[in-house]
Amino acid sequence: MTPRKELYIVIKNALTPINAIELIDLHRNKLKLPELFTAVFIKINQIEWQNMTNQNQEGKCSVALTLICQEGWANQFNNTTDANDGLSEIELLDTIIAKINGLHGNSFTDLQLASEADNEDETNTTSYTLTFECLVYRNLKSIN
Repeated sequence: MTPRKELYIVIKNALTPINAIELIDLHRNKLKLPELFTAVFIKINQIEWQNMTNQNQEGKCSVALTLICQEGWANQFNNTTDANDGLSEIELLDTIIAKINGLHGNSFTDLQLASEADNEDETNTTSYTLTFECLVYRNLKSIN
């Protein structure tokens, strides 16, 4: 299995138990969603490979997780009625960070949180991007 594929599968499996997330998918630069979805899109960014001995490679990789909620969050407005004073998305981000930070696989080292961004949008879409970094490894002889 390639590092890119393993990263996606391991991250998706770690996020699946979070009930607040309705959709987890690979980021394909086409973020058109039905209304009222809370989704996380996984984007494995460019990997900078360095050649090593015996056809092995080591690379630096960043992974962006974009949390999207169309139409905002239920009961989050003036005089909010949610039990967390309207901080559901912040709590969900904290849960995602706790699940992903330190996660590792056979072909990648511990994912470490590198940045957080609140994405501005003209639509009614609320989105945040969490970026994690790690080292990835592969052997060119074993790639099919």
